[in-house]
This record gives sequence, C-alpha cells and structure tokens, in this order.
Amino acid sequence: MINGEQSRENEMLVFSGEEFVRRHRKVREIMQLRGIDCLIITGNTGGNQSFAADIRYLTGLAGSAAEGTYILFPLIGEPVYLASGPFAVKRLEKLCFIPVAPVAFKKGTRIRDYGSDLVDRIKALGLEKGTTGIVSMRVMSAGVYVNLRRDLPEANLVSAGDVLLECRMIKSLEELAFVRKAGECADKGIEAILEAAHPGVTEAELTACCDHAMIRVGADRGPFILIGSSPWEQFQGAIGD
Repeated sequence: MINGEQSRENEMLVFSGEEFVRRHRKVREIMQLRGIDCLIITGNTGGNQSFAADIRYLTGLAGSAAEGTYILFPLIGEPVYLASGPFAVKRLEKLCFIPVAPVAFKKGTRIRDYGSDLVDRIKALGLEKGTTGIVSMRVMSAGVYVNLRRDLPEANLVSAGDVLLECRMIKSLEELAFVRKAGECADKGIEAILEAAHPGVTEAELTACCDHAMIRVGADRGPFILIGSSPWEQFQGAIGD
C-alpha cells in the first residue's frame, strides 16, 4: 500500500467485502437461471494473467495464487478455493474472499490431485448427477476434465465460461472507480515515457520508467507494457520491429 501521508492520487484501490458479496450473488442468479448446480472455475497466469481473471473476480487473488488452481462454487452452499497445500492455505486464507482448503494429494505421492478432490467435494454436496459448469474449457487441464468425466459418469458437464463473462460485463460503482484509476495509471506511464525519451535511451529503460511511474500511483506490479521503436517509415502497428 502507498504511504497514507501521500496524495490520494497515489492510493492503491482495494475492493470491499461487499463488492465480492455482490459478485457472488450475481453469479448465483445466473446459475439459477441456467439450471447450473455448481461451477468449477480454474485459471492460470497465461495471457498476461488474463486467463486467471475469473479466479481473481471471485476471490481477489492474483499472480501465482491463481496459477492452475480450482474453485468449486455451488449454487447452494459455501464455495471453496483449493490451495496448493497447507502452507498456501495459511498464506492465502486472510486474503481470499471465499474459504480456502488444501487440495488432496494422490495417494503415496506429492502430486496435487485436483480432479479427485473436486469429484469428492461434488459427491459430498450430492451433485454427482447434477449440472456442473466448467469455467472455462479454454484453460481447464485435460487431465482434470478426463477425471471428472470418468468419476462423475452421470453428471452433466457443460461449458459455462460465459457465466462469469456476463457478470463481469456490467460494472459496479466500485469497479468503475478501478477503471478510472487504471486510466490514471496508464496516463502516468505515458507521461513518464515522454519525459524520459531521447536519443540513446533504450526501450528497456523506457519500460522501466513507465512501470515505475504506474506502480507509484497504485498499479499492480508488472503491468502489461507494449513498447517498441523503429524508423517511422518502417513502423507498423502498435509495436515496432
């Protein structure tokens, strides 16, 4: 967090607990309309973390915390975020907006068995014959999907990535504040590039200036920066050769 004595311009925004309650309620409203009994939500840090957007949307967690993990989100009952182990649970349980539990390991190994863990939890909820939505098929591990198909033969597994997309489409007042803040951070990054750019400065140095300026005003660490240069007559698109 930014020092409280500095200007509010330098404040890093944080979503409230009420915002996550609103999101969870909206997800369940859509699940009920579509006849979905539970969702399995997964993601990874690919696509500059865009593949983990659904996990972040429901939990507030990002980065390595959203790498290859799973959330079981039932229509009725408490959701659970499957952390990679007991140490991860201790680290994340105070940061996550849903309960956190360690994933089970395959018997006699240290291999995280997300598929079997999810199957056991679905059966415990009495939903082994229900409709389970996958969020999303684009990033779910093939091994986990095969596990679900094999061990839940009477379940109706459906692609449900659009459930979260629909929820994320219309922004709340808190989310709109984040959108405006993102624009402010981007402006500061461009201003820093314009100030630092002169003959002899490398693209790496300009990227560092941009990154530093945005972080100072509240952006996440390691934002996605596209920058390139080349003679104007050879320049094509947003990034030079």
